[in-house]
Parts: sequence; structure tokens; C-alpha cells
Amino acid sequence: MRADLAEEVQTPEDLVGLRVGVQLGTTGDEFASEIDGVEVVRFDEITLAFQALGESEIDAIINDGPTSADIIANNPDLEAVIVGEPLTDEFYGIAVNPELTDLLDTLNVSLANVIASGEYAEIFMEWFDTEPPAMFMPMDEDMGMMEVDFSTPEGVVMGWVSTVFSEPAPEDLLAFVCEEDTETPCSLTNRPMASLVGLAADVSGLELEVEEADGVATVIPGGQIVLISGDTETPLPVNVLLSQVGITDVTLVEQEDGTWLICSVAE
Repeated sequence: MRADLAEEVQTPEDLVGLRVGVQLGTTGDEFASEIDGVEVVRFDEITLAFQALGESEIDAIINDGPTSADIIANNPDLEAVIVGEPLTDEFYGIAVNPELTDLLDTLNVSLANVIASGEYAEIFMEWFDTEPPAMFMPMDEDMGMMEVDFSTPEGVVMGWVSTVFSEPAPEDLLAFVCEEDTETPCSLTNRPMASLVGLAADVSGLELEVEEADGVATVIPGGQIVLISGDTETPLPVNVLLSQVGITDVTLVEQEDGTWLICSVAE
């Protein structure tokens, strides 16, 4: 918006009678076209719209907030300002070749990690001086820990996976591990494993294939886990998620008391 009109324009209705620049084919174009009484001026590139604004050929621009803020900050001679509240809720995305499913899953896990850790919110605050939408804030509610059945290999693995996604202390995961195997990839001493801690997830889709013989069991996780961020749910194949932390299967050894524990090497 031209600075000399800023006090007069705070809502879309205030644009009536003005010349409003948009980039052709964008949601800004669609929004402006629905306001009766507005003269919509379309440009192939948004930078051309800002050039026209600086030359008083148009009165206002409807465009993405972050892009507009950057252009205005780097071109003070435009004498332009941002006014009013955002007109729509839109998000940027990362386009991925639909055939590169592993890459898509990796990107989703990485994004979920930075959101859960709070790093995403910190970056957002640094650049936009406001908190991101709730769906991009780390979960703060207590996810709770399930009651674990240590009498079966699948019960132990299911409990271990659920505990990973409940912000455990290191000793919480060690409860699933043989005493001599504290360095197993399934413990928090495994740095990649620690990257999963605190992610909110629905593990009800977890499937376990168990091979058991002579007190030793190999459990191969399958199915899917749904990562949860605010109102957004992202299903991911379990094998892809665990392979990123160096786990393809889990070996367990039956203890003298009949319980099962995760051991990196069977005795």
C-alpha cells in the first residue's frame, strides 16, 4: 500500500475505487477480482507491480506477506507499507517428484523434527517477529506412556516405539534394553534415535513381524506411523522412519524371569 493511503485502507472494502496490482493467476488475483468496485491491474511478475506502485501507477498490491515485506524492506524509496490483517491462510510447500517417495518421507520426517524441537518456531520468530501457526509449534501436552507387556517380544517393541514418541528420559528407554547393551541403536545414546524423541505420533498403525527361536526373537517393524503437528497428520512408512536412525529390525533375548529385552547381540 502507498504510505500516503495507509491510514485510509485497513480492510478489503477500503480498496473500493482504488487501483490494485496483483500477479497474474495468483490467489491475490482471485481475491482482488472478487471485490466489487476495485480496478484490478495484473502483472506478469510481482516486482513489476511494486515498480508501478512506486511510480503511483497503482494504489495498492495484494501479494504474499513475506515476499512483500522483503521487497519493501529492501526498497525504502517505494514508500510502501503493509496494512491490515492477512486476507488468506496459505502455506509454502516443497515440490517433490511423486516417484521419489523416499525423499518425500525424509523431508516430512526432517520437518517434523524441527517443528517438535521448537527450532522451526525460533526461525519463524527470527524472520517474521511473530509465532508461527499452532500446527507448526511443538506439542506441549503430555502424550502419556502406555503400559508395556514385557512378556512378549512384540509387546516390548510396541512399548519401546510408544515411549520414543513420549519425550522419554534416557532411563525410560534403557528399561527396554539388556543391561550390557546400553549403546544399542535403540537407546538415546544413538544420536539419530534421539532426533525422534518428542515427536507427536499415532503408532496404532504399527505392524510387527516376529521370528522367534531358542529364546531369541527378531522383530521387523512395518506398517505406518502418523506424525502429528497441530491439525496436520503425516503418515510415514515405519521402515523408512526407522531406517533413518539405523534400525531395520530389533533383536530381543528372553530373560530368566520370562521377560524380553532388546539386545544388540544375542547371547
